[in-house]
Amino acid sequence: MKNYAKLILYAYPLLRTVEKDYEEHIGNKALLSYEGRWTAEQTAEYLAGEILEMRRLEWLKEVVRETLEGLSEVEKTLVAIRYFGKRKKKTALLREENPVKGSGWTERSYFRKQKKLGDKLSEAFALAGLTEEVF
Repeated sequence: MKNYAKLILYAYPLLRTVEKDYEEHIGNKALLSYEGRWTAEQTAEYLAGEILEMRRLEWLKEVVRETLEGLSEVEKTLVAIRYFGKRKKKTALLREENPVKGSGWTERSYFRKQKKLGDKLSEAFALAGLTEEVF
């Protein structure tokens, strides 16, 4: 898995609130601009840049959400365990019966699945236009 893809997945839970945070920041900056040291033009340019940054992050959030929706339930669980801090699910998953072998997952099979899933997610991000250069 590419490093930028890992970073995106680790940051994804924080992207959920970024829209509200940016809206609040932009609104406050606009309302309090009369007290600032910047000219009206400088303030407008700054706010336009912040709006563009907010839209980029919203696009990123949407791409990741759509990519994650395309995963199976087991794959979603694997992502949650690895990137979203849901460690308790790992124990449950390792105890769960594997439909192929009829027995529980091993640590080895868990890590193989994680690697395969990571490669799959990197490819899905690239297909959605989210390459390392874009990131």
